[in-house]
Amino acid sequence: MRKILTLLIVLTFSGMALAQSTSQTLNKLAVPQSPAFSITDITPGLAQVPGTPKAFALGVAQSVQQSGSLFPNNFSAQFAPVWWIAPNGLNVYDFLGINKNTHKDNPWGGIKYTMLSVAFINKDLIPDNATTTQKVYALGLHTNLFRIYRKHSRDTTRAQYLVKRLKDWHDAVQTEFDNDALLIAQLSRYQFKHPEDTAAASKMISKLGESRSTDIMKQINDAIAEKPLFNWDIAGAVAVYGVDDETVKTGRTAVWTQLSTYIPLGNISNGNYFTLSAMGRYLADNFEKNDKGVIGLVNNKDIGANAGFEFNRLSISVESLYRFASQLGGTENRTVGVLNVRVSDNLIVSGSFGKDFAGPNKLISVFGINLGLGKEKVTLP
Repeated sequence: MRKILTLLIVLTFSGMALAQSTSQTLNKLAVPQSPAFSITDITPGLAQVPGTPKAFALGVAQSVQQSGSLFPNNFSAQFAPVWWIAPNGLNVYDFLGINKNTHKDNPWGGIKYTMLSVAFINKDLIPDNATTTQKVYALGLHTNLFRIYRKHSRDTTRAQYLVKRLKDWHDAVQTEFDNDALLIAQLSRYQFKHPEDTAAASKMISKLGESRSTDIMKQINDAIAEKPLFNWDIAGAVAVYGVDDETVKTGRTAVWTQLSTYIPLGNISNGNYFTLSAMGRYLADNFEKNDKGVIGLVNNKDIGANAGFEFNRLSISVESLYRFASQLGGTENRTVGVLNVRVSDNLIVSGSFGKDFAGPNKLISVFGINLGLGKEKVTLP
């Protein structure tokens, strides 16, 4: 009778342990562009590539036009608070924005990955006769407001495909446990009266399905890298200038939005896309020269587009913005080419070259590095 009772306890505990989750590290998260950089035009492109962001990212950028040491003097940091709130990992369904019961994608699922950014910049942003740079401090926010994914086949959505893969993995782990008589016998030795027994048994059970988890994690990571059919991002930032050693003034305030579509080139799993984005921005600049030559507040409305190609570790695009300013006659435009190379899963090197709006420096030539930090995990149910 005691053996039967012990076996029932083992089976009950193992079911609970299997129902709990196995944590797996993600390796295809995004290291996005910082809005705190964008508002100061340190990184001249506005377009954001969709993706689930890293918990923490560092960025450095240097313009060829900036004099002085070759050591970069423009730095940014970005934080995704959701990873700090759940340091042990998110449930895979919550992470992917999938309703476990209805097997549908949540189009608002990207909001939870809202990123906050800060930047410390040295740049001449005041169009006066002086050529000295200002110490600029910027705060920014970026979020994915809405997204829609394409179907994986005529009758299967992305969410249904992933739910099926997760169920296959769970069933395989359960079958592996049921057929492992040695493991069941080892677990039967525990009385589960002490926390040490529970911890030891959990460690033994956690090894189940390791070979299958590699396959499912590849499919999950591929889903992370998959670009949506339609994507809507919004961002905002504010920058203050250290005009002199004792005076700090608000320089720029901006909000902008981006609508994008991503057309796969061949199989979705290849990660190759043609990208097309339309964007608009409102930027209030307190230190812009108007038609009368007076430096003051100018309200700018920018509208433009970005087009390019994204491959597995390389992306290249061209972006053009047209500016309509309330205190300026006519329009101005900015056109830049942007190249991004993913050197490793967490390191992206970028370069931009082109023509800026009117200002102290119209030629754009910028080199930058974005480094993602952290080991983000999801838990497989």
